[in-house]
Amino acid sequence: MPPLVIAALVARPLTLLLSRHNIYDAILEQDGQDLERIMPPRDLHSWQHTPVSRIANFRPVLVRDTAPAALAPLLAEHPYACFPVVDADARPLGLLTRAEAKAAAAENRAPQLLPAPTARRETSIHDVQQLLIDSPAGMVLIQAGVDHRIIGLVTLHDLLRAETAFDQGE
Repeated sequence: MPPLVIAALVARPLTLLLSRHNIYDAILEQDGQDLERIMPPRDLHSWQHTPVSRIANFRPVLVRDTAPAALAPLLAEHPYACFPVVDADARPLGLLTRAEAKAAAAENRAPQLLPAPTARRETSIHDVQQLLIDSPAGMVLIQAGVDHRIIGLVTLHDLLRAETAFDQGE
């Protein structure tokens, strides 16, 4: 047991010295995910009232074509578990899970979409947290403009990553 404890104590500082990311962030980057770092506020009250646009992903993969023939290339090209489906004007229609996209493509049918919770970019993180918890896919779409087009999204992973950075004071 003592050698394992010593190995753990040596491994953590050595890892921080050799790599700028933890193993989970490194795997995401290796898989082509672009992780954006944020500088959260120092106190919880201002963090909770920070606009969700501070932690949102503004490069979402928006699905405009849910025809069975279009689903297989989508799944092959992107590793995501869920995709926002929008109309031609980028207004939300719903959320498409990976499992439903696979089933719809295999059965040559239109996929069934989950409801898509939405928030405005100026909505506070506090308000978006409840939407994320209630979301069937752990995703909230970010809308902008008078036409309510989708400009980004926030997932539970985005929120947890940002809250971890807040807790560590990064």
